[in-house]
Amino acid sequence: MASKRTDGRSIKVFMSDGTVKVVKGIPGDAKITFGRVNPSDQRWNGNDYCLRIYTSRENQLAVFTGVAEFRDLALTVERQVVNTESEVSVTETAKGIKTKTSKDMSYSFVEEW
Repeated sequence: MASKRTDGRSIKVFMSDGTVKVVKGIPGDAKITFGRVNPSDQRWNGNDYCLRIYTSRENQLAVFTGVAEFRDLALTVERQVVNTESEVSVTETAKGIKTKTSKDMSYSFVEEW
């Protein structure tokens, strides 16, 4: 049994079925490509994309099919969060009910794993 590599790059792979995989130990000189499973098939109209990891044309390390997206874990990804506060005041006057609405919005970014 070959030993598992723990050094090198790591990527997070989001599969089309909603599952997530983390691939570790990718050599620093490896190339990662994302595209159609069979790019030469012009009749192809599906959405089955794959991720290939290789160090040379003759040394393909992995192929993952059914991939929706991926990212290198060395990257920091943040998503925008919108915080909304609303306040409604109701006042009864001689002329009827009067309502006043105020809304405050703030934006921030939080790190995604």
